Amino acid sequence: MTGVQTCALPIWQNFHVIYLDLSFDELKARLLRSKRRPLLKVEEPEKRLTELYNQRRNFYREAAHQIFVPDGNLSAARNSAALLDLLSNLGFDFEPARLSVDLVERSYQILIGDDILAQAGRLVDQVDGLSRRAVIISNGTVGPLYRQTFAAGLKKADFIVDYIEVGTGEKYKSLDEANNLYDALLAKRADRDTVIFALGGGVVGDLVGFVASTYMRGLPLVQVPTTLLAQVDSSVGGKTAVNTARAKNSVGTFYQPRVVISDLETLKTLPPRELQAGLAEVVKYGFLAGSPFIDLIENSLEGILKGDFTKLKELIYRCCAYKAEVVEEDEADRGRRAVLNYGHTIGHAIEAASGYRRYNHGEAVSIGMVGAALIAKQLGFIDDELTARHSRLLKSVGLPVKYSDLEPEVLLEHLKLDKKRQHGKHRLILLRDLGEPVIVKVNDELLRATLMELKEA
Repeated sequence: MTGVQTCALPIWQNFHVIYLDLSFDELKARLLRSKRRPLLKVEEPEKRLTELYNQRRNFYREAAHQIFVPDGNLSAARNSAALLDLLSNLGFDFEPARLSVDLVERSYQILIGDDILAQAGRLVDQVDGLSRRAVIISNGTVGPLYRQTFAAGLKKADFIVDYIEVGTGEKYKSLDEANNLYDALLAKRADRDTVIFALGGGVVGDLVGFVASTYMRGLPLVQVPTTLLAQVDSSVGGKTAVNTARAKNSVGTFYQPRVVISDLETLKTLPPRELQAGLAEVVKYGFLAGSPFIDLIENSLEGILKGDFTKLKELIYRCCAYKAEVVEEDEADRGRRAVLNYGHTIGHAIEAASGYRRYNHGEAVSIGMVGAALIAKQLGFIDDELTARHSRLLKSVGLPVKYSDLEPEVLLEHLKLDKKRQHGKHRLILLRDLGEPVIVKVNDELLRATLMELKEA
């Protein structure tokens, strides 16, 4: 079990020291596969690690005010959540909170805090190997709100800053707009060392990430998400994409950012509809992670919708922790990472069929999750209560659970273009139970019947 031990003799009086007491086997598994440990670059690294462990462990335990023992039966995301609960109970509010996405060659941190755009220069300065040439790319909605504060923060760290503005809305997540960005970067003589900052929501992050990954074969990218949807999901994990007329995210790359900077203050200017769209992704993570996370979400929603963001930082952190764990296991989306698309298969078809105008991403995913629940119920995976919980929870956010003005057959044609489709069958993410996502092949007949049930009468 996860354990917390209070120590009698705190050594460091000006700090609160918490020792993460991992087992030797876990440390060995993590450290011996790392290429960034100079003390282990010896002929017998395991022997050296044993020596260091024996030398240091007692000192660490004596120096700590508290000892946290991660539970080996829990995921990294759930252990992180338990540690976050400990820190909260102790009265700590770290600014910013830091969460690592640990990849072999492209590891980076997610920074979550209040009023941290003005600290951009100091925060980015902690990332190795970045030049002092920056281009901020945003849109006409976000740019006027945060461009000056963010640029000023960079200039404090001696960055030379340029700015490019893109169109606002999903229709600008296109190859045409990407080409416009290439021309704008060339006009500003951006070279391969220029750092690109994507300042905005999911559309800006996806588009700018795609351009950064392809311009001159790759520029350093920093994601600065300003919507809830982007902070909990699209800015993390390295997926970039643009849409085509027939399919969402059909052209894209895997390209990890160097750091993600999420400022909670930017969420206070979101229109209610955009906040609700972001909460759709939060609810998605709740169904994927299970209890107690989904319970926390349900208990927090009323306050968030009334403007009380007290619990929002914890929700964002937990969503990012879950996604980081999945991405670390399956960066290139060949296996487990597909579960992050819960609700997205039907949702993407609704977005594309409506021309990316009637439903925003969160609204479409909301309908898609209800559709996934209906299919899971039909297959005997989940019961009536969990199916109803989907609709009840999403309605409480103010999200749609059915679509209108679209035909099921049109949606089915769009679904046939989904990237997960294999051998003539649709591959959907379903739940076998709360917190137990699975990938299931579904035929046209069952999908058609579900689409008809999802349509408003």
